[in-house]
Amino acid sequence: ASLFGFYISFITPYILYMCAVKCKKIYVLYLFCIMAGMVCSFSRTSYVVAIVEIIIFTLIFYRKILERKNFFIKMNVCLFMVGLLIANTLAENSFVSDYNVLQIIESLTSNGDAGVVQDASNLARYGSQLAAWQVFLANPFLGVGWGQEGYYIPDYYPQWSWGSSEITMWADNGKSYAIPSTFNVLFRFLCGGGLIGGILWIFLWISECYRLFKWKDVYFNSLIMEDYKKIVFIIMIGTVLLWGAADQVRFFGMWVALGVSWILTEERE
Repeated sequence: ASLFGFYISFITPYILYMCAVKCKKIYVLYLFCIMAGMVCSFSRTSYVVAIVEIIIFTLIFYRKILERKNFFIKMNVCLFMVGLLIANTLAENSFVSDYNVLQIIESLTSNGDAGVVQDASNLARYGSQLAAWQVFLANPFLGVGWGQEGYYIPDYYPQWSWGSSEITMWADNGKSYAIPSTFNVLFRFLCGGGLIGGILWIFLWISECYRLFKWKDVYFNSLIMEDYKKIVFIIMIGTVLLWGAADQVRFFGMWVALGVSWILTEERE
């Protein structure tokens, strides 16, 4: 379900822009589908990313949203509220009757009962992240080599994380199951490339986010292009939030967002 969060982070800002700012009718349907899919996925990652992106989008485009006083904006707000309402009022006999949006979000910080799916997932995720951090501290400058961190992580799993069956599977250094994950993109760069790799990765994202807001280009000197810069900025913020959910640098949306930002901030003669 966390993979759906990657898709949410990439598509939600643009759909919100087309609905709330451009008032395109068809995108209202797209928004409903996205919200319905997010609610029914029960993905904590999707909830957090969508909420943060919606808040940032509102803060950035609130003036333009207020200028569009029509039923499309009201419909968008209603669709979102209806989605949350559906998630909390599903039939008692439904197979998802035990799920609640707020409880699922709160489960991000719970690690007490490994018998609960979310708690077991937290034990594996946080345990892997802490182990990855310890691998970095043991090899702080150059790391252990790209893609090699999985062979070191099992030696650093904290004791409390063994309550997760996933940790038990990963503890054999990839002999029987998949190689352990760092569950964090930044930690993966720190483990694989050390402090040098981590700093370069952070600098790349901070510099691009800054340039999207500050860079002025005569070639792209239009209000629409300025809006697109802001949309890409929101997508990049959502992608950064996903760093703590998985260490998948192969997510295409992340590289597409970076590529588009490079085009929008490219210096031209």
